[in-house]
Amino acid sequence: MLDEQTMRTALAEFRHRQQVPGVALCAFTSAGPCRAVGSGTASLESGAPMTPDTMFRLYSLTKLLTGSAVVTLAADGTVKLDAPVNQYLPELRVRGSADDGGITLRHLLSHHAGWLPDSVRHDGLDRDAASLARNVLHEVARMPRLAAPGEVYSYSNLGVSLAGLAGQRVTGVPFGEFVRERLYLPLGMASTTHDPAVAMTYPLAQHHVANDHGDLRVAHDARHAVKHEPSSQCYSTVVDIARFGAAHLGGATMVLPGNWLDQMHQPHSNAHLDVDVRYGLTCYLGPAAAGTRTVGHEGFLDGMWTKLILDPARDIGVVWMDNRGEELREQRYVLLGELFDGLGHTPDPTAAHGPIAADQVTGGYYRVGAEPLAVRADGDNLVVTSGSRHARLLPGPSGTWISPTEQGPDSAPWGPHAGSRRVSLGVTDEHVVHLNGLPYLRQRA
Repeated sequence: MLDEQTMRTALAEFRHRQQVPGVALCAFTSAGPCRAVGSGTASLESGAPMTPDTMFRLYSLTKLLTGSAVVTLAADGTVKLDAPVNQYLPELRVRGSADDGGITLRHLLSHHAGWLPDSVRHDGLDRDAASLARNVLHEVARMPRLAAPGEVYSYSNLGVSLAGLAGQRVTGVPFGEFVRERLYLPLGMASTTHDPAVAMTYPLAQHHVANDHGDLRVAHDARHAVKHEPSSQCYSTVVDIARFGAAHLGGATMVLPGNWLDQMHQPHSNAHLDVDVRYGLTCYLGPAAAGTRTVGHEGFLDGMWTKLILDPARDIGVVWMDNRGEELREQRYVLLGELFDGLGHTPDPTAAHGPIAADQVTGGYYRVGAEPLAVRADGDNLVVTSGSRHARLLPGPSGTWISPTEQGPDSAPWGPHAGSRRVSLGVTDEHVVHLNGLPYLRQRA
């Protein structure tokens, strides 16, 4: 394991090179945290130092916490992952149906409920615990559906929030208390909270965004709502998340038994990218090495980025948190790979293209709330158009077409998916394509 001085030097150089105010990093094994360092400042306004105890909002890394808490309920028989969700939430209704449509907790935790991808919207501050049920059930009843449960991978904040609501209902306590009792207390995650008012009693990292001239400023626009607690509203430190990561390496079987970790770490979903990235139960799974995949999740919004990644085969893991945004994702991966012998780095694809021909993909595709896609064959290549944007894609591995050059972050759906560096269109079947992980249905006459 690296010594602290090596980590500090590398982080200081990274911050200077990439204009990042502060970074916190913690390495761990199944036995718990090993090395934790902070570098720089938590806020350019206050000048508060960045330390391993600085709190960050986790954004989508929260999903892995929620999924793990729900799995503890399955482990002790309180819930069944493959039972209909309305067994726990009988008032649940989905759009166009008089019931829940057969959705299970496993569908929700693997993003297979069939809903549109959704975003975390600015909803203002809402700390009423009862609003989780009110808002989530209301949105489920309105959310358009792409497909029947189990058919299509479609990343959904709402789906994980619904799974968290089921956990709240069966335990009879507010969601934040349910996860605290199931995970945070037994794992020693003393600082972790879903309540922003509690988070503000600790040293708290601030979001930093660049203006048109490249100068950084602190972003003070809050994005808080109880309905986001299970999917993206959790605050923690690198040390607390390292304790959680150690449990996912098998270090706390009394909380997360090994057979249930195996279920979480098994591929359940395929986003049909150019790289072999899959999704388990609320966790991303990297390419297999010696039969074992890396496991983790990231979370980000403008001005903040968090990442947990672990390698069960080597019994190591890393937590990274900093106060810049998604635009530096690849640069972080490069440094993590250099520091931890490739950890977090997804290799370039080498597999040959699958048997699907370009003319089989030609047609129009749609996703509610987004510009339609027009896909046209040009020999073996594809030309993909959406609104005023278009891309020429070449045959890639395993039924994908990819951009000829690496691409940086961009607005959805044109930005490469996490783990990939290219615009990628993957074919699920004759009815569905995924553009950078976002599903589109074929238009029918």
